[in-house]
Amino acid sequence: MFNIEPMVTVPTRITKSALDQMIVNKDFINCTVKILNSRFSDHLAQCYRIFTQTQINLKLTSKQKTKYTDKSSFSEENIAYFNYLLSKETWYEIYTRNTVNEAWKTFLDTNKYYLDLAIPKLRHATTVNKPK
Repeated sequence: MFNIEPMVTVPTRITKSALDQMIVNKDFINCTVKILNSRFSDHLAQCYRIFTQTQINLKLTSKQKTKYTDKSSFSEENIAYFNYLLSKETWYEIYTRNTVNEAWKTFLDTNKYYLDLAIPKLRHATTVNKPK
């Protein structure tokens, strides 16, 4: 009814009785117990591990992996803006370069600059389960 359960299901005394007990509401507390013989008395030691909500969430999310991908939106509006930026470029720097390789690099850099400006890459997160 209230989901109240005893945590210790094995004897906690050398005489094989279970006198030492912790009772929890399983709806609110998630824990495990280990019985240890400390050899100091006729009572056995109890070691409880109580999981907080944060630990439970971490355990759940550790089974998942977040994958990030960068995507560009090639919408008609973005492409039109890219074409507009290119139309306003004078390309003067290309003609002032000393070699074909320098001119080509300047051309590519200019195109990349306007492409990144008009059609930026956006990072998208996807959560996938890790293989078992």
